Formats: sequence, C-alpha cells, structure tokens
Amino acid sequence: MARKRISGGATGLQVAATISQGTDEFLVELVGNALKAYPEAIRQKLLGSSAMVAVGGSGRGDTAPFSDVDLLFVSHRSAPPEFTHFVSNVVRDSWDAGLKLGHSLRTFDDTLRMARHDTQFATSLVDIRCLWGDSQLVADLQRSFQRNIVQRRARQFIEDCILARELERAQYGAAVLQLEPDIKRSFGGLRDLHLLRWVGFARYGVSDIDALRRNGALTLEDARRLVLAQEYLTSVRINLHLSAGRPHDLLSRDDQLRIAEERKIPGTAGQRPVERFMQEYFAHSLAIADISSRFVTRNRQHRWLQRAVDFAMSYRVDDIYLIGPETVRLSARQRDATCRSLEKILQLYRTASLHGVMPEPTLVEAIKQRMAELPEEPVSPQAAQLFLDLLKRPGHLSALLRSMFDAGVLERVLPAMEHTRCLLQFNQYHAYTVDEHTFRAVAAAEAFEHDSGPVGRAYRGIHHKELLHLALLLHDAGKGYEEDHSEIGKRLAEDAAVRLGIPEHQRDLLVFLVHRHLLMATLAFRRDISDTELLLKFNHQVGSPDALQMLYVLTAADITAVGPGVWNDWKAELLTILYDRSMIWLSGKSHLFAEQVRMQRVVDDVLRIAHADPDEEQSLRNRLQHAPPHYLFATRPERIAEDLAIIQRRKADDIEIEGTYDNETRTI
Repeated sequence: MARKRISGGATGLQVAATISQGTDEFLVELVGNALKAYPEAIRQKLLGSSAMVAVGGSGRGDTAPFSDVDLLFVSHRSAPPEFTHFVSNVVRDSWDAGLKLGHSLRTFDDTLRMARHDTQFATSLVDIRCLWGDSQLVADLQRSFQRNIVQRRARQFIEDCILARELERAQYGAAVLQLEPDIKRSFGGLRDLHLLRWVGFARYGVSDIDALRRNGALTLEDARRLVLAQEYLTSVRINLHLSAGRPHDLLSRDDQLRIAEERKIPGTAGQRPVERFMQEYFAHSLAIADISSRFVTRNRQHRWLQRAVDFAMSYRVDDIYLIGPETVRLSARQRDATCRSLEKILQLYRTASLHGVMPEPTLVEAIKQRMAELPEEPVSPQAAQLFLDLLKRPGHLSALLRSMFDAGVLERVLPAMEHTRCLLQFNQYHAYTVDEHTFRAVAAAEAFEHDSGPVGRAYRGIHHKELLHLALLLHDAGKGYEEDHSEIGKRLAEDAAVRLGIPEHQRDLLVFLVHRHLLMATLAFRRDISDTELLLKFNHQVGSPDALQMLYVLTAADITAVGPGVWNDWKAELLTILYDRSMIWLSGKSHLFAEQVRMQRVVDDVLRIAHADPDEEQSLRNRLQHAPPHYLFATRPERIAEDLAIIQRRKADDIEIEGTYDNETRTI
C-alpha cells in the first residue's frame, strides 16, 4: 500500500496518513470479529463503557510502515468483566496478523494516575483518537487529562517533557549535524517536533502546527518551515522502513548513498550527490531543532522565585542593556533600534561576551527576522572592530558565534560562512558537517585556556587570539568546491582580512594559517620529524614563533573537532615534539636552554597541583629531576602529580594499575 502510494507521487505525510488510516480500519475490523464471540447484550455493554484509542504516533497519524501501533484500551468501572478477555483476543489477533502493538489496558482513573507519574505515557495522550467504542468516554478522558494533568501543572509537565527529551538526545546524538542521524530521536529529529507539540498543548491547549500558528504561538514562516521539514524527514523515514523491511530510523552512510541515487540527485564539481542530499536533510533537521528550541524556551514557565532572583541580580549597562545572570535583554524600543543595524547587533554580542552571558532567545529571534531587511553593504570599520573584539575573548565565544550563525548575522560579517551551512564531508574521518566542525574547533581552542599541557600554555601565550579564532572560522570554508579547499580558503581569508580592515602584517599571518592549516598535522603524522632538512623547510614556511604557536593550537583544535577520540595522546606527543623542535629553530635559542625552561615549567606545575609542603617539595623535585624528559613532556601535570602520590604511598611489593573507560569511543 505504501509503495503504491509513493510510486503514485504521494508525499511522505500522505503516505503516513494512508498507513494510519489502513491500520485504523484493520483494527476496527479485528474488533468487530472479536465481538462476534459475545452475546448482543455484552457487545452493547462493551460498546457503551469502553474504547480502543490510538495514542502517541498512532494518535498523530504519522506512523511509518513498520512502526509500533500504539493503543490504549480504556474502560469505565461499569465495563463488564468480559472486557479483559475481549482485549486479549484483539491483541492476539493483531499480533497474529503481523501488527506490532504497544498497548495498555486501563480504567479511566488508572489512566489519569499513570499519566501523572509517567512522562512518556502522558505525552502519548496529547494526541488521541477514538477508533472504536464509547466516544464520550474518550472525550471525557481527553478533557480530564488536559485540565487535571496538564493545565494544573503545566510548568511541571513542560519540564518533564524537556528532561525526557534531553535524556533521549544524549543517548541518540546531541548534535544536530552528526553524519549518521537517527531520524526520529537525534537532535533535530522528529522527536523535537513532538516536543514542540507537547509544550504547545500545555501552553495553548492545541498541538497541531497550524492550530499553534492560528493561536499566535508560531509565525507563518516558522509553521511553513516545520511542515516542510516534517514532510521531508517523514518521507526519508518511510523509505528507510520499506528498504529494511523492519523498523529502521538510522540514516546510515549506505542508506544515504542509496537514497541519493534513488532520487537522482545530481552532483556538482565540488559535491557528490550524497553530500547534496545530506545538506538538504540537515537544512530541514536544523530548522526543526532551531524552531523547536526557540519555541520551548519562549514558552517555558520559570518559578516566580527564579524570576525574582534574575530581576534582583540584573543590572543596566550603557543605559541600553539589561544584564541578567545568564542573558542580556533589551527594552522594546531599544530592541527595534538594535535589530535595524548590523553595528548595533555586533555591539550587543560584544556586550554579551564582556559580561559572560547570551542574548535572550526572543532577542535572537527578533534579530533573525530582521536580517533579511538589512541592506547588503560592506562592513563598516566600527562593525569590523566590534567583531574582532568579540573574537579576542575566549570563554563562550563558540556559543556566541553559533547564535550569530543561527540568526544570520555571521555571514553578513563573513560571507564565506554561508556556504558551510549543513555542508557534508562524506567520509569515514569526519563526524560532523563543516559548520558544526568549525564551531567545535573554536570551542576546542577555547577549552585550551584551562589546559595545563603544552597546547594550553601555547594558547594562553597567543597575543592576538582574534586571528587564531578567525582562522578557525575560515579554515574549512573552502570545502564543497572543485578546487582544493586550502587554495580557496586562502582567497577567502584574503577577502575577510580586507573586509575587516586587518593590518597587512596580520593579514599575511591569517592567510597563512588558513592556507596551510593542514601542514603541521601532515608533517607530524606522516613524515620523519627528526629529518633536519624537513624541519628547516617547515620552519622557513612558518616564518616566526607567533605563526608557529598559532598553527600548533589551530592544528590541535582542528583535530579535536573532527570527532570523539580523534585527538589522542599519540597525536599530541608527535605534534608537540614538532612544535618544540621548530620553536627552538625559530626563536634562536639553544636546544638545552629550551628543554630546561620547559622542564622547569612542568615541575612547577606539578608541585602546584600536588600542594606539597616545604618538606615534601624537595623530595618531589628530586624524583622529577630523575624522571625521563619524554615522560615529563608527554604527560599532563595532573597525571604526573597522581603518579607521584601513588609512588609516595606504595609499599615495596605493590603493583598498581589504573585504567579509564572512554564513553565516547567505548575503549579503555
């Protein structure tokens, strides 16, 4: 049936509706057959005191071919004792017919009690339909559920829904742009659309997208984007089920290749068909994630005490910004003026950076709606300086840049960023799209601020962090074209430097970092870094200690952002050896002097972490002086301090072995 509808040109939602309708009719037929086993009087009692109700996905009518059929068999207390036997017969016949049921049997009161304590069960009652039986009973159940379970405890219901969704995301993928998404449960999947419906039901009494739009809860544009995204993801999900012949919601690489071929998606010189298909998929899943997130944040009800605390802890800056514990807000008048000017928008983000907060979600939404109205024009010197000032400050820079990207602000400053949106790299190496990888690379660099190892020391020693962070934003912006991405990146970096008014000597450094961002990793992991001639050539290309320092950190951040477990101790050690040897050449200092200075830094860090008293300190120094340089340079100071503590308490015949399980890579 589904295949026939698809071949006839039906949309994904139309096919889902057909499946739902066919399932409904079949279930009603099974009920009719089961009723024949009972006398007429019993049949009438069952019909007037019980019901078979479609709940959850079956209630919404958006099921895929091999989805479970979600049913609730509900009854009055007055239902005849035969009701339980009747339900057993219907369930048995359903399974015999090949339907996979997810069902429960409850009285009216039991249903409401269960809904109060079980979030998953409660959300399944948001969309219910009576398939057979007492329709008034179902209407009463829906009304009582909405009034007593949802409306009277709306804040708790919403928080329970959010928590359940967060736990599910953590299990199936917390990043929208992971390259093998679960269409239903990953971030940006259909479940986020369900979350929006549940929150909408709690706040407005309706869950349908169009009904929410009519209630003013969704803009016309957001409602349109949600329907398009739901249609797209539903059609892909139906395809996965039909292809596998079973429930299958994971969009694997093999499935991606197959669907791109089936849909006859043309490739380009710079993108394969599968990459274009996934870019389109991610655009829709990103729309669901974005709109759902904004909707939930906007309709989340905070405790009055929390609101009072936020108000009490807020303060004004420049008579414009109201800075709270977590967000910056504007008055309605100031908001309108800010959203009309790129310079003022950048001033807002710079202020947020200075105070360690984020623009409130409704403010970001207002900016996003106004971006299309702003004229396309060169970035003013004032706006450029505001952006560079923002890039100087680590802390939550990546979060602010993501917000700017989501609002359409970032590509107004750096047009090259627009091309990276949802851009897929179809290979086994990268775990994320180009834009997701980019922001993760910035976040990785920021995290080095608190790293006690050599990469952390290098990051903290960089004087012009804005150049490093800008290079990270641009380093993969040249992907998706026919020409080598590093060559295109070089030109994009040159354009960005001119656009932002970066001085010529810094411009050359930025262009070098973007153009040669793979150089250090290639040499460290694929070449013999003890080769003097190779080192000489590398140092000639780098040119200065500042450039080497930035390239070292950029390389570490880039590798870290590729995916879980890609940055490891082996790579860190090789990269650091290359960095150390090159720094000796470029700084003009002797090898022995550089090693002594670095070793002293390590010893000082270890003693600080160990909190050694004066009597212990000399003993620890002696132990460290006899430790191999390789161990001191390749091991984090925290680990060295722990090793020293183990040695201090170890008895003569003791052997101590430790292991750590990495949950992301599932290795020890």
